[in-house]
Amino acid sequence: MEENIKIHIKIKNMGTLLANADVSILSKGFGWITIKDFIIWESNILNTRLNANINIQPLAANVHGKFILKVFIDNLADWEKMEKEIYDAYLKKLLEGVPIEIPDDDTPF
Repeated sequence: MEENIKIHIKIKNMGTLLANADVSILSKGFGWITIKDFIIWESNILNTRLNANINIQPLAANVHGKFILKVFIDNLADWEKMEKEIYDAYLKKLLEGVPIEIPDDDTPF
């Protein structure tokens, strides 16, 4: 992960909502700027960029039945890079919650 980005994952596991992510980006003129509540949700469609049935999107507002993203990244390559960083942080958070089982004997894994 880049040192000018910090990502905090909050596991939810509520229906298709898997987690939320807060993304902090270090700016030149204003210090750390945090964008809260990116949505990480389970999808029926394969996300080929992540090779998983997961979508990640910024928080959206429902305005007259139409969802409008609260954050928009103009450059598609930059969005895909951020999406990957969020996904990697999500996977890391999941691994933190999994206990490691150590065998009692010298049995190979």
